[in-house]
Amino acid sequence: MNYFIGKAYFTEHAVAVEADENNNTRFMYYMLDTMNLGQYSDQSAQPGLAVNKLIKLENMFPKKEEQIKIENYFQSIDHLITLHQSKLKSLKFIYTFFLGNSVS
Repeated sequence: MNYFIGKAYFTEHAVAVEADENNNTRFMYYMLDTMNLGQYSDQSAQPGLAVNKLIKLENMFPKKEEQIKIENYFQSIDHLITLHQSKLKSLKFIYTFFLGNSVS
C-alpha cells in the first residue's frame, strides 16, 4: 500500500483508489491497509489484486467527519513512528562511531 498526493504514475498492475465526496482518501488508505487484500488476488502467473473482487467488497464507513478524526489520529502515529525511526538511526550511528573509535 502506498499513499500519494499529487500526480502519480502507475503500472498496469496497480490499483488506484480515490475517495468520493462522502469519504476521506487517507482514511480509506488506512482502512484498506488493514484488510489483508492479498486474499483477493488472482492465482495467475502474475499474481495481483482482482479488481472485480475488490469492487464487491462492502464496508460500513463512519461519516466523513469521523473518518477525518481517525485519519488525523493515524497520521500523528505515523509521524511519531518516523521520528522514532530517525532517532534510532542517529543513535545507531553514534554507537557505531564510538565503538569504532574505542576498539583501536
